[in-house]
Amino acid sequence: MRAAVILSLSVLLLLASPLEIAWADAAHQHYLSGMRLRRAKQYKKAEAQFRKAIKKRPKYLGAHLGLAHTLRRMRRWPEAVVEYAFVVKSSPKNANAWHLKGICHFRLKQWSKAISSLGKASRLDSKDASIYKHLSMAYRKRKKLKLAAWAMGKAAQLQKSNAELWSLYGVYLSLARRHAEALKAHERALRLKPNTALYCFNAAVSYRRDGKQKKALKLYLKAVRLQPRMAPAYFDLGVLYQAKGDKAKAIAAFVTYLRLAGYRLSTNEKKSVQDRINRLQQ
Repeated sequence: MRAAVILSLSVLLLLASPLEIAWADAAHQHYLSGMRLRRAKQYKKAEAQFRKAIKKRPKYLGAHLGLAHTLRRMRRWPEAVVEYAFVVKSSPKNANAWHLKGICHFRLKQWSKAISSLGKASRLDSKDASIYKHLSMAYRKRKKLKLAAWAMGKAAQLQKSNAELWSLYGVYLSLARRHAEALKAHERALRLKPNTALYCFNAAVSYRRDGKQKKALKLYLKAVRLQPRMAPAYFDLGVLYQAKGDKAKAIAAFVTYLRLAGYRLSTNEKKSVQDRINRLQQ
């Protein structure tokens, strides 16, 4: 009888799936609790559960990844980097972990490390537009404007109906002094979403840089109609009106800019704008 019981238990163990066996693992139980808590946005409790899982099983990759995601949500970037680094060391082809590690480096203003991690992510997953978007932003911070434009262009091509990416592509092309291409990218963004204030503003800036002041003025005015509190647009309107010799409109635009953005400006910046107004009033 005893032999029969032992044999039955052996058969059950052989028939049990890896997942069923894992359920009996205490570390896995903590991991599952952490996942439930993270989905419920109870990040501190989730962190505690993931750390308990790791304490019981130090090389538990899923727990390290769950902890990394949780710490990132809590904006604890340095700790999140450590966990993502553990994950990519153990699983070097995990494009998502490289991507999120790069974002954490970006948040820490570690531009070179962000570029390195995001570059690896893009090589592992060349179809993810968000990776190229973030890579582009990191290149821009390093003032590598040609590479920033290239990466944002890749993102836009991967999501051809994403107006935000085309607008950003236009911004980066303009910064790289590729004005004709920039205007085409902005036009595409505006065809997709013609009534988005930010896209109108971005396009206006590029038109102004390309010397097309009339088109720029039209787009700035549309931007402030759509979003009346868009302070930077009023400053640029002031500059355009001042160049045209329309003093009254220039003064009104600069005054509105100070009213909307004054609390964010330094003393010197406020003085610079006020000096413009004073000269126009003479």
